[in-house]
Amino acid sequence: MRAINRSLKETVENPDAAIDLLATEEPLIKNDIERRRLLYVYKTLIDTPEARELGIGDISDIRLKSAIATIATSFEAAADTQSRRHFRPRVSACQGRPHSADERPMSNDMKNDSSRTIACTHVIGSARALTGAQAITIAGDAFASIAPTSAPSTDRLLAMPALVNAHDHGRAVSTSSIGADAKPLESWLHYFALFPSVDPYLAAAMNFANGALGGTGTVMVHYTRAQGLTDLPTEAAEVARAARDVGVHAGFAVSMKDRNPLVYGGSEAVAGRSPPGSPRRNRAASGI
Repeated sequence: MRAINRSLKETVENPDAAIDLLATEEPLIKNDIERRRLLYVYKTLIDTPEARELGIGDISDIRLKSAIATIATSFEAAADTQSRRHFRPRVSACQGRPHSADERPMSNDMKNDSSRTIACTHVIGSARALTGAQAITIAGDAFASIAPTSAPSTDRLLAMPALVNAHDHGRAVSTSSIGADAKPLESWLHYFALFPSVDPYLAAAMNFANGALGGTGTVMVHYTRAQGLTDLPTEAAEVARAARDVGVHAGFAVSMKDRNPLVYGGSEAVAGRSPPGSPRRNRAASGI
């Protein structure tokens, strides 16, 4: 959070430098247009009267309750009248996140091993069935123990294994940016030719980090479009480094020339349903 606050502050203080830095990663942009766009977004969507009063990222209680009431009405659900209880207490960005009531602050003799214990209302996904509240002790970067606890869990936390993304491409730019959602592959795939190659580490790190924010701990990367700035083994190593730095597990599959040209698997069944002499049948027969 401190890094985000600092970057926002430095961007506002020197927007030209920010756009110049962006241009090193996206050389196709027009600096003057992007600078105007940046300042417009900041002045109209970020530096608002509400943000000046409450701080960037917060929301007024009146607007929060109004938004919750609208959603509750739309879905015929009960509105949560204690909406603020889902938020952490307001603290200065330099202070970091305060401990939850269910987290044990480190004592002096524990600072070296970075241990902490979190009380959870429910824990699922463990090797043995667990019922009731559980205390999860974390030592360093590993789970040390999971044991029943009578300590109240005021945040009502649910602990579960990280999610698995079984099909991803490790792209820095989402296909939704070109309107590809729920559309046939052939209608948008050619637009990829317009995407510039970028640093493979940065592209993969951004992709993995976005997934991690959503709870993903394992990603299967179907690497069908290499950035091409180096040889493929070097690029693959950079993708692996990004996964390691973000803290996710990644599987890595590359596309191979002359393998499965039509579908995942053999092409015979698909080609057999095509008219004799059709491009699809000829392609399957030639193996390309």
